[in-house]
Amino acid sequence: MAVGVQAQVRPVDLRVEHFRAPMGLDAERPRLSWALDAGDARGERQTAYQIVVATTADRLAPGAADVWDSGRVVGSRQHLVSVEGPALRPGTRYHWAVRAWSRDGEPSDWAASTWTTGRMGNWGAARWIGLDSTLADAIGLGLTGTPRLRHEVEIAKPVTRATVHVTGLGHYALSINGRRVGDDLLGPGWTEPAHRVLVNTYDVTEHLRRGANALGIGLGGGLYRIPRGGPHAEDRYAKYWDSIGPFQAIAHLTVEHPDGTETVIVTDGDWAVGASPTVFSSIWGGEDFDARLEAPGWDRPGFSAEGWRPVRVLDGPGGALVAQTTPPIRAHERFEAVAVTEPSPGVFVVDLGQNHSGVPRLTVSGERGQTVTLRPAEVLGADGLADPTSMKHWGEIVFRYTLSGDSVESWQPQFTYTGYRYVQVEGAAFDAADARGVPLVARVASDWVHADAPLAGTFETSDDLVNGIHGMIRGAIRSNMMSVLTDCPHREKLGWLEEAYLMGPSVLFNYDVAPILAKWTDDMADAQEPSGLVPTTAPEYTFFGGNFRDSPEWGSAVVQVPWLVHVWAGDDRPLRTHHDAQARYVDYLAGRAEPDGTIRHGLGDWYDIGPNFPGESQLTSKGVTATATQAANLQVMAAASRLMGRPDEAARYAARAVDLRRAFNRAFWDAEADHYDTGSQTAQAMPLVLDLALPGRRDDALATLVADVRGRGFHPTAGDVGHRYLIQALQAAGRSDVVWRLATQTGAPSYGAQLLAGATTLTEAWDANPVQSQNHFMLGHMEEWFFAGLGGLRPDPGYPGWRRFAVRPEVVGDLGHVRATHRSPYGEIVSEWTRDGDEVTLTVEVPVGSAATVWVPTADPASVREGDVLAADADGLEPRGLDEGRVGFEAQPGRYVFRSTLAP
Repeated sequence: MAVGVQAQVRPVDLRVEHFRAPMGLDAERPRLSWALDAGDARGERQTAYQIVVATTADRLAPGAADVWDSGRVVGSRQHLVSVEGPALRPGTRYHWAVRAWSRDGEPSDWAASTWTTGRMGNWGAARWIGLDSTLADAIGLGLTGTPRLRHEVEIAKPVTRATVHVTGLGHYALSINGRRVGDDLLGPGWTEPAHRVLVNTYDVTEHLRRGANALGIGLGGGLYRIPRGGPHAEDRYAKYWDSIGPFQAIAHLTVEHPDGTETVIVTDGDWAVGASPTVFSSIWGGEDFDARLEAPGWDRPGFSAEGWRPVRVLDGPGGALVAQTTPPIRAHERFEAVAVTEPSPGVFVVDLGQNHSGVPRLTVSGERGQTVTLRPAEVLGADGLADPTSMKHWGEIVFRYTLSGDSVESWQPQFTYTGYRYVQVEGAAFDAADARGVPLVARVASDWVHADAPLAGTFETSDDLVNGIHGMIRGAIRSNMMSVLTDCPHREKLGWLEEAYLMGPSVLFNYDVAPILAKWTDDMADAQEPSGLVPTTAPEYTFFGGNFRDSPEWGSAVVQVPWLVHVWAGDDRPLRTHHDAQARYVDYLAGRAEPDGTIRHGLGDWYDIGPNFPGESQLTSKGVTATATQAANLQVMAAASRLMGRPDEAARYAARAVDLRRAFNRAFWDAEADHYDTGSQTAQAMPLVLDLALPGRRDDALATLVADVRGRGFHPTAGDVGHRYLIQALQAAGRSDVVWRLATQTGAPSYGAQLLAGATTLTEAWDANPVQSQNHFMLGHMEEWFFAGLGGLRPDPGYPGWRRFAVRPEVVGDLGHVRATHRSPYGEIVSEWTRDGDEVTLTVEVPVGSAATVWVPTADPASVREGDVLAADADGLEPRGLDEGRVGFEAQPGRYVFRSTLAP
């Protein structure tokens, strides 16, 4: 494209449906977004934009674009602009470019990117293929093994471009001509396949050639098929045993040629199926691989497929084939051994230094038929061996590798992962002198695998304890960030819904998981019952009974999560798409109300520190958390209805919220004690945060809350539901001094106690009991306060997507420095402050397209300076008054450095 006039703005970070150059979008009208770089300029803004879309890069110019030319559009919109023009074609790469006009009316240079459409429902002759039990027996698959599919094809012409759309159940791995396609793991993303099956798209131009080619698809069970029975499955752990359907896959490959013609290759009855060397594979119980059964070249042309059989053409699982719009699972870090011990003769323990959601790697040599066993563990026992305490009632998680005897061999499980820090190695030696009769291990390592969600924020302080707690919580977030947010990476792997919104802000500050949350809302809607009930987990692969399936604090994620996506990502599509599902759930809860109007069923404040800890709520009545959560739902429904232009509906929800507020106070206010319910932390915090506390009762509830925290030595008792509200209530009341004491407490139970005890990820229970998971992010709500409290970064729900936000840092304790960043849809936001005695320096960066209200802490508002001048006179700032020891300024885009003085 031609270079335009140099201007003060430059489009950067181009995205389509929240992704950079995505492959395989099914959206009929994709939405385009861009940020703007204005260099050091202040107050810069976009006054107009122009978008062009074309089918080739050489047509990407005004007057030449063959799909869409928006022309010059006056306005500041940069986010989620829908493509117009003719209907898009499936399996097609589209090129697009955008330029912006600055506040002075100067156009920027063009910035360009691409996206590729998915099949958009058009699969042509492609069919689901796989095998049934009869065919599995014929190829010797066994009860626990996994199959491979293969197909050879002759391509008669040179290849200019090739695109494949593929999926397999439960998980699949595609290879072409002996090379793995992509670096994704555990694809596709998890769904209920009777409703939806996600499809991945890859550019495979470099994999194909003119002449003979071969395609191979390996299949694993995932959460779709859990093996039970057979010699390999004995004592192996599984959360449930079920097979939703047979192993199966579908693929559509389009090969483009220089003459404009295409060759289309699909899955059909001409493919063949054979058994793989993976003789046991379970998403929970581990994986066993017998290298003696390997068939070299199975995914290359010319392979002698002796023993392979024609596939079955199947009806498929029933769900629609839709493009995956969540980040793929990938390996992000590799951990090597930091120590190897031999606590028992011939049994070695490898310490990888970090608890994580991992897939082990083994490098070994030995004789044919020898087997090495890898036993992962989160903790070690007093004897130095892997401690299976947290799994003893459940079963074993084990990885076994049987050697082929061919020199040095390397192996990594393909269709599973688990949570661990340690690997106990059995049946092998680490020293050649000890390797008589057993294999010699050269290396045990591990890959940290999780969703490849973009990093959205950073946080650091001058306090090592706080930095360690942040790292511990973030480690647990990463380990549970898959195609949903899971509870823990070993025992659960299910999408328990309360974490989606209660921990949502903590996760979103760190990673851009808005696409995951949007997809998860689809899963919730798929799982919703005709009655309106939304179960506690989604996708709902297994059924729980009673409160473990029907709990208001869990099911309410269907209401709360789309609102979170709207506020943080500026995307109201999940709200609009699922408004009816939300309404049905709110009505379902209303239908379960008691005669007094309150709702009293469910799990309550799960894992609070009650007399029977851990377990269901003991300190707080279940009616408090259930009723308060329904009140929060009604508030969201009223706001969403207003957003969608339904004022009468909004008024009805607002009136219902008022009625529920009255019912809550009648039921739970203890007039004699001047507090709510039992006086617990959760019982005071939830009504304070959710505007349920009547004006005359707010002070008493707050006093009770602060007194309880102080009286317990600044230890929390709030559980999975109430803990976020505890922190939010204290922060909103100006008591971040109390939050600071909670955050930095080192006596158990506390974050600090876990960290000092050696935890590298947040534990499930406050007491870090080894019986419970050691990698659980559900109580990590302090992470939100690190960014929003210490860093002061707070989105404004009235201007979604961080179009407007506040910077209101809490200068507490003995902290000398805090830096918090967050990459919003408009660019990076920075809040950084340093304290030297009574002097505070606060640096703030506001991206183009946004505006911020900055609240500078000071004892003397008139003396606050920005750069070399008084802040009140600084370019880009307008005074906004005083509030609780702070002076406010409206800040336009740019970088600002404030200096102020605190009270001595």
